[in-house]
Amino acid sequence: MIKKAILGMIVVLILISPSIAFSIEEGTLKPLSMPENLTGKISKLLSGNVWLKLENKGPFGKVRSSDANDDFRLQAPAAGLVPYREPSQKFSRTIIVSQDLGRFPFQNEPSIAVNPLDPDNVVIGAIDYQYFNMVAYSSIDGGVTWEGPKVMKPLQRDEFTSDPVVAFTRDGTAFYSYLTIRTEPVFVGNLVFFAETSGVAISTSKDGGFSWSDPILATNGDAFTEGRELGKSQIVIRFLDKPWMTTGPSPEDPKRDNIYLTYTEFLVKYPTLPEFPYIAAPLIEISIKLVASYDYGLSWTDPVLVSPLYSYLLGELNRPIVQGSMPVVDSKGRVYVGYYDSLDDGPFYGLFSPMIAWSDDGGKTFSKPVRVATMGELDFTIRPTLFRAWSSSFAYIATGPEDEVYYVFAANPPGPDESDIYFSRSLDRGKTWEKPKRVNDDISDRGQFFPFVAVDEEGVIHIAWGDKRDDLSDTRYHIYYTKSTNKGESFEVNSRVSDFPSNPMQSGIPEFIGDYFGIAARGGEVYIVWVDSRVGFAGYPNQDIAFARIKPTPAPTIFISPPSGPAGQMVTVRGSNFAPFFRQVYIMVDDVIVSSLFTDIKGRFTTTLFIPAIAEGPHTITAVDLTGNIATSSFYTEFGFNTIKSRLEEFSGAVQRVTESLEGMVTKALAEKKIEFDSSALLQRIDKVNEDLSLNLKNINRDVNLQIENINAQLSLIITIASLALALSVISLLMLFRRR
Repeated sequence: MIKKAILGMIVVLILISPSIAFSIEEGTLKPLSMPENLTGKISKLLSGNVWLKLENKGPFGKVRSSDANDDFRLQAPAAGLVPYREPSQKFSRTIIVSQDLGRFPFQNEPSIAVNPLDPDNVVIGAIDYQYFNMVAYSSIDGGVTWEGPKVMKPLQRDEFTSDPVVAFTRDGTAFYSYLTIRTEPVFVGNLVFFAETSGVAISTSKDGGFSWSDPILATNGDAFTEGRELGKSQIVIRFLDKPWMTTGPSPEDPKRDNIYLTYTEFLVKYPTLPEFPYIAAPLIEISIKLVASYDYGLSWTDPVLVSPLYSYLLGELNRPIVQGSMPVVDSKGRVYVGYYDSLDDGPFYGLFSPMIAWSDDGGKTFSKPVRVATMGELDFTIRPTLFRAWSSSFAYIATGPEDEVYYVFAANPPGPDESDIYFSRSLDRGKTWEKPKRVNDDISDRGQFFPFVAVDEEGVIHIAWGDKRDDLSDTRYHIYYTKSTNKGESFEVNSRVSDFPSNPMQSGIPEFIGDYFGIAARGGEVYIVWVDSRVGFAGYPNQDIAFARIKPTPAPTIFISPPSGPAGQMVTVRGSNFAPFFRQVYIMVDDVIVSSLFTDIKGRFTTTLFIPAIAEGPHTITAVDLTGNIATSSFYTEFGFNTIKSRLEEFSGAVQRVTESLEGMVTKALAEKKIEFDSSALLQRIDKVNEDLSLNLKNINRDVNLQIENINAQLSLIITIASLALALSVISLLMLFRRR
């Protein structure tokens, strides 16, 4: 027992010894040991963005190499690379929604919502590391074009934000919820500790997501000390994590919508010690809670407990936790809350259960949670990739028009496959659940992740997820989709959504692509958003928010003017429907890059270029942007570098034909022993040959002179520019000497 007690003390000292931050002496902070944020003890269980911050990973650490600007490679165009083999639903080309404006070109964790009054009004929320804040993009044409980013107004003293969620109420008002994080000092005696705390902010838009109100706090965490004396006090940190928001009819007044917000509360309690290391191993309490607004976000209720409250001492293994909640509301106003329960073997291995509870009084009280299934647990990552995928097992739920309840999640099946997507349903309002069925229909052992579900007005179930089935290296992913028109009895053959794969290990943030993707369905249309890294490459990572829908979007096109002429002629190239927001476009003539430029905010461009010295005949002009949009047109070269050669060959052929004709005539005359010689006929033929030769020489001379004139004009322009540059240089030198 003594040995075990000593071993336990050593473990506790190892766990907490770095936690002391600073002491106060003469008004200054002096470090006592290596400083560490006290919230870091639970970092792996928190939202991905907070985890990145506390672990100094991704944009909070170093994500690009020093020689990134020296590297360049043109991404292959997407056209033709995606064989839509599946006889199922097809999607539009991929549209890159986000734009890169800063030194950290990373966006992730997209959420999407559709205005119930206008199915063409779509809003996307996402994390943007250029601002370390939430941004919004809005569309009024069904996602063909987007306006943004609209940066959410930060709360004072906040450092960064996370976990964006957007939703509409039935009156067309948009709501945006997100986690807002700050670092708080905590004092015990003359010691100062630091802890990450958080709250959940809400912004509102009355114009379809084009402008947003100042945020208000729906609920807030804190960090404080109970008592001031070492050894007789404790540090308490309340961190709110993984919030999710939904709207739906009030059970008291079905014409009015309530707003519900669920989250995971981590309560971390550090007892203080009178001697070094001054704090002991903390007690951690974890639970799912809900707050509600009955006045469209103006005020919020006190938190209500939804799940069991689990507690354990830091360092204890195989202890249950809850995380990843999601609320939904059915047509009668019942609010359901699904969440993840790791069971007694703890997270990241063993088994877990998707859970659900409900409330019929607007979130004031909740039923006893019901277990949907018991499934194999995912690890923190899906190997060999490095990005966090554990959140794939969190709750993703939806309700149908007849108050069916649907639940999708990822789980670890038996065998070599580490992750599949599963679906379960309840036809009795959550009381009983059918055995989960696998949704992905691949025969590979490569993983699937980040499932999402939406149900449209007709009751069709739509599910989308990330999928690595197409990549033998098991590192690149596409987005896949399926649907059910019979309440989940059966699902369509899976179809691919994305038109270019993403590889976050090479071209994104290797550790984090967000914790979720998004899907919305309304008016016969399906909208899907995900994190796409096609624009990045080794040494210069990039993550964008990508979008696709069922209805085709206008294809990229280019127009050449004039469409024909001699080589060396200047032509105008106009393009439309390319990637907007100043994405780079490359112009190629017969697969050779001859120019590059940038699009405008609407994805259009206009440029002029010289047709190079190419052969006479038709030539393909291609425009391709970095996101994979591609368009082709044709230019017909009427006079190229091979024209003189072909004309000389024609002339030589004509002379050869005349010579052969004369030889034939002489031979025939001698053979018939004709004494008379028709000199007039011979002279006529010779005159005809001379006339043909003169005409050919005149045409050749004209074409050559035309080309010489074009070349002289280009040389004159170059000489003029060079002369101006030389004159400016001389003037600059004279001015410099005069100043000296």
